[in-house]
Amino acid sequence: MLLSNESFKNRRFPFIASLLLLGSSLLCTTSITNADVGVSVSRTEKTAASSPIISAIRREAVELSRFDEKLRAKDDGEAKEQDIMGSVMSDIGDVEEDYLDKLQRRRSSYGLYAVGGYNNDYRNSEDRYDAGLKWKLFNDGYFEAVRDDEKKILEARLEFYQLRRDMNERQLADYLFQLFQVDNQLNVQLFQEKRDALAALLQKRSEQLKHGYTTELDVLDIQHRLRNAESSLSFYSGRSRSGIPTQHMANLNRLDSVELKPLPELIEMAENNSYELKIQDNFMERADYLPGWRDDLSVDVSAEYTNEYDGEERSVIGFEVELPLTFDLGASSLIKTQKRIYKYQQQAVAYRLQQKLEKLYDAFTFHKHRLLSKQEEIEILLRKTRKAVDEESNIIQKLSSDPARDLDLLAIQKIDARYEALGIRLKIYETVIQISAITQAAPLSSLFQFD
Repeated sequence: MLLSNESFKNRRFPFIASLLLLGSSLLCTTSITNADVGVSVSRTEKTAASSPIISAIRREAVELSRFDEKLRAKDDGEAKEQDIMGSVMSDIGDVEEDYLDKLQRRRSSYGLYAVGGYNNDYRNSEDRYDAGLKWKLFNDGYFEAVRDDEKKILEARLEFYQLRRDMNERQLADYLFQLFQVDNQLNVQLFQEKRDALAALLQKRSEQLKHGYTTELDVLDIQHRLRNAESSLSFYSGRSRSGIPTQHMANLNRLDSVELKPLPELIEMAENNSYELKIQDNFMERADYLPGWRDDLSVDVSAEYTNEYDGEERSVIGFEVELPLTFDLGASSLIKTQKRIYKYQQQAVAYRLQQKLEKLYDAFTFHKHRLLSKQEEIEILLRKTRKAVDEESNIIQKLSSDPARDLDLLAIQKIDARYEALGIRLKIYETVIQISAITQAAPLSSLFQFD
């Protein structure tokens, strides 16, 4: 009786079947191993070949996180209008220098007087007259004039310190308002791009819904996001907006590649330039002008010619002194106490400056880290986009993949990530402007250290 092939393999020659199975397994294993090696080699080759591409993607990510020409101020007029406070501060500096220079060279009085008199004895028909010079040293004289002029200079400096302090605060508020306007313009561009992208995507998904290639829920979600974008665009379009002045554009775009000077150097810079500390120094100098014994002293030197009633002529040189017999022994103690009070105020101001700078220094570091992280996120999105483009152009695709849909979503994500990076860049610049206002750094580059 003849056996079927199946029976032949399973009953009469089981070892042959086993050999066939083992050979098949070896062949499969060899093919898989070769395939794995091929994949491994191809991946290595692909990585080596794509390294220039990766560098290009990284550069593109960095460029996307920077401000472009679309956000530059439209014309020089807009930039000049934004820098009004800077011009005012410059003018105040020129006026202060000229005024104090003239005040220091001026002397209100030298205490030198021309004196004279005439008397008539009408009963005896005799005349008397005198003429001469008198130099008043004390008691509304030369030294009081010097002292008053010194006090006038201190008062003028105090007024300018207070004026510059107030103008510095106004200039900071003006710069922050400019950044507020730029942020509004940034949001307008963000929601314009987002609206346009979502509108195109909604049209595409609506067509796909008609043919059953997407769900109604997907379309509703896009409609909701589009309405939000349109609402936000309407809101920011009605707010005060402006572009970035040319002098700020370069500073904004290099914030990710610079480092602040060490904190102790910034604190020292702030203490040296602080108007509040200079005001307290001025108060301490003025404490020395507390009225004292010398203010009651009177010394006059005179030289005069006299023609007496009897016709006798005289040429007289002399002096007159009035010494106060009371002394204020507690004046020096009062002056020391007053200076100590101002010194305490200085210490409090310096401590507060240090606190502000520490907080802003940490904020700069934090936001810069956020910016670098956002650049990495943009780079990843760009790589995903390139991968999706490659997959879409590939004839054979995985059933679970939909590169066309991925590209639509990635386009929206790139818009969000880019404008988030620009918003972080504005936040960093706002921090730098505040540090500059505290340290009085000029130019702005003096805040940074360079290799």
